[in-house]
Amino acid sequence: MSGLPVLPLGLLLLALHAPQAPGQPIGTDSSTYSPLINEIQAILNEPPVPSPDRLSSNEKFILRNETFLKLNLDTFLNATHHFADKGDKIRALLKEFKTGLPTPTAMEEDPISIKTGNWGDFRRKLNEYLYALKNRSGRDRFVSVDRASA
Repeated sequence: MSGLPVLPLGLLLLALHAPQAPGQPIGTDSSTYSPLINEIQAILNEPPVPSPDRLSSNEKFILRNETFLKLNLDTFLNATHHFADKGDKIRALLKEFKTGLPTPTAMEEDPISIKTGNWGDFRRKLNEYLYALKNRSGRDRFVSVDRASA
């Protein structure tokens, strides 16, 4: 009999057959998504830039949590309607991510909330959300970009 433990082999086989979350893998073509993120960040950084308030740890958790990505995207898409030209541009770019994010499972918590018509709140939270999307590359399927641009 082999000296290999059965448990690690079983876990490996189980991982190979585990169902994938619905949605296309993001970032398999970094030339598609990285420019979109950079373009959104350029719009967010256009003057006037509101003073940088800090996000709470709960807000950061919700914005960075994989299970909230699609729900948060919907929240940002809805919030863009309050910001005229900038909102229209951002909405058009954000829509490109819609098909690539995994469908959320049953949720006990709500997605991020954005103060209606508050550009500073929207901007701060969207920057953190974009940072979370960029950092998906280290763990799974998204392009890596320097945080200094966020």
